[in-house]
Amino acid sequence: MALTPEEKRRFLKALEEDKEFKMAVAGAIGLGEILEELKRLREDFEKWIKMEEERWKAADKRFARIETSLGAIAEAQFSRYVWEELREEIRGRGEAVLRRERNVDLDGVD
Repeated sequence: MALTPEEKRRFLKALEEDKEFKMAVAGAIGLGEILEELKRLREDFEKWIKMEEERWKAADKRFARIETSLGAIAEAQFSRYVWEELREEIRGRGEAVLRRERNVDLDGVD
């Protein structure tokens, strides 16, 4: 069934001016169900965002621990290289290291 141009004009005018008619048409074409589904999708998306935020917080904590561990490993390796070079230098002079101590406070510096 095709509408005449006059019927279309009256229909659109009624949609603009008559809220009750507008709501009835929206219900007839299923707009209410579409809006409810959009609302559910938004709620699901907000839940997903919160879960992702928690995952990133946990990942940030793990990354921080890894960075700390990696820094300690690098520092230990560097200390070992310094110790080996120092030991060779001392041996080259015909001297010997009597004692090796870690975490020494030297002039107020640990």
